[in-house]
Amino acid sequence: MRLRIMLQAAVVTLWLAAVPAAQARTGCSFVLGFRALHDRIPDVVGDCVENEAYSRQSGAASQQTTRGRLIWRQADNWTAFTDRSTTWVSGPGGVVPRPNETLLPGESPPSGTLVFEETWLLGRGLWIGSEDWRATDGTLTTDGSNGWSRALAPYGALTADYAVDAQVQWVRGDGGFGIVVQGQPGDDAHFYRAGYEGGTWIVAPGQAEPSLASRPSRRDTDVHVYRVEVRGASVRLLVDGALQVEASGGAPAPGRSAGLWAANAMVKVRRFAITTL
Repeated sequence: MRLRIMLQAAVVTLWLAAVPAAQARTGCSFVLGFRALHDRIPDVVGDCVENEAYSRQSGAASQQTTRGRLIWRQADNWTAFTDRSTTWVSGPGGVVPRPNETLLPGESPPSGTLVFEETWLLGRGLWIGSEDWRATDGTLTTDGSNGWSRALAPYGALTADYAVDAQVQWVRGDGGFGIVVQGQPGDDAHFYRAGYEGGTWIVAPGQAEPSLASRPSRRDTDVHVYRVEVRGASVRLLVDGALQVEASGGAPAPGRSAGLWAANAMVKVRRFAITTL
């Protein structure tokens, strides 16, 4: 029997907005590896909220519970459960807890592994962000009413080199928007932002610091795939597969949390994913 359980809930530690706890539902159940893990730590996992779902695109299975999310990763047969800050990994020696962004000895996802994916089909979940970020019908939207704001995924990168992909649509507003990398919950100063700002593609540190790299651009209301790649001290922004800007040599940011940012702009996001490089 394969053990499955990974993670994908949606929050890291500090909340800037309260999120209702998930409620147990009738008609769902745990099966196979998810059931095995639940039965080993039932008080940690909680009750099911939905049935297990498998994504052919990501090669992972996941299941939301009242306390977090179970996940199985096909690439390396990795299984785990995660809540707001801790991941319980199932291995030969039993179930071992660890902080979300700290790997256990011998635990290293291969390059190209999808370690987190979100489509907001069950709501905003545990994302960390202000109240203007709202999930409806599988889309995370900010109306831009909060000025500068960001929403952090509940699970950050596991490795120093990683990529973040997001399907983003600009709707209206004169401000900027894009992806946040190298951040950490509660720290509003040390991170990188990449995306569109002031008629240019940019990579910049922090919330309002000058860009490290920029290139003239024009925006439209189409849905585009934004991708930010982090390799050591290098941060690259790609849009629909084409490299737009790259910055390197800046002061390193301390964390590995990733997410989204917007400033006086309404944007809609349909998918968000973190992959090892």
